Amino acid sequence: KKLVMNEKIQQMKNEALKEVKNESIKIAIETTEQLLKNSIDAVNNFYSDKTESRRIVIVASICKENQRVEISVSDKGPGVKEENIEKLFTPFFTTKADGMGMGLSICHTIIRAHGGELHFENNPDGGARFYFTLPTAVEAE
Repeated sequence: KKLVMNEKIQQMKNEALKEVKNESIKIAIETTEQLLKNSIDAVNNFYSDKTESRRIVIVASICKENQRVEISVSDKGPGVKEENIEKLFTPFFTTKADGMGMGLSICHTIIRAHGGELHFENNPDGGARFYFTLPTAVEAE
């Protein structure tokens, strides 16, 4: 069965964003949504003619020592090909037939501008994991 981003998820996200005053939280929600959309596309394309279970895992954790939150999105899709790794966060680079190549580039730029990092790794047992960190508190100037 194909994975989809349903209307209920979109509605929950929109409601959450209305209440959020902290810009870092808004960025985290938007970045997670982009990573989730990418994972859904990768998994659906990879399993288009197969019946294996389609699975995406989202994990959020807080590291109190360095005051950062980490959010990761992992899937069991095809992973990222070696020749595409260096270009992943480059504007206009895409592997999708109908993609613009802006999603990861924009996320990468915005996360870094707010003191965070966006990373990627291929999973040893297949698929990919994209994860980002953001500060949990704004430092006083």
